[in-house]
Amino acid sequence: MNEQLKQIIKRYNQFEKTDLFNDIKAVLNCDDKTATKYQLSHCNMVSFWAGIKVQGYTDIDYKDFFKLMLDHEFCTEGGFFNVGKDKVMEDLFGVDFDIEYVKDFEDVINPFRLDKESLYQMKLENSMHFIICGVDDHNIMLIYDSGSRGVGVPAIGAKRVDENHFKWLLEIKPKK
Repeated sequence: MNEQLKQIIKRYNQFEKTDLFNDIKAVLNCDDKTATKYQLSHCNMVSFWAGIKVQGYTDIDYKDFFKLMLDHEFCTEGGFFNVGKDKVMEDLFGVDFDIEYVKDFEDVINPFRLDKESLYQMKLENSMHFIICGVDDHNIMLIYDSGSRGVGVPAIGAKRVDENHFKWLLEIKPKK
């Protein structure tokens, strides 16, 4: 799971001309400047899509996910959600998706209470950013950041992954 997640996130870095840039440009039929601007705000969409893809809820590419979300008016061109992720999962993928937030930063520091089979989307505040995460076999939370914090690196010690910026983790269980 972690190797697949690592490969996806590396291909969808928000600060380089990666697949994310190309997918946004293709879906919006826009110029380079516009695609560059929008890729900076797609962290929520990318991290959520990567989580549901790796966990087996969908096999569609990001380009198709983004277009589907736009067609249903579930997101903006900048990648901001207009509806809850439970609605996205139910309406687009036919999945009853229970939203479960973990709000105790202690679970990032020492994630022994978290399910190692699940992935977790982390929300940081000031400024808002989303990162997909997982717990390794040594009970260390690893982040896979489409930004600049690293891919497959420990959450603790990463820039702004601390109690002051942490808002929640959203659990993405494996599809049964």
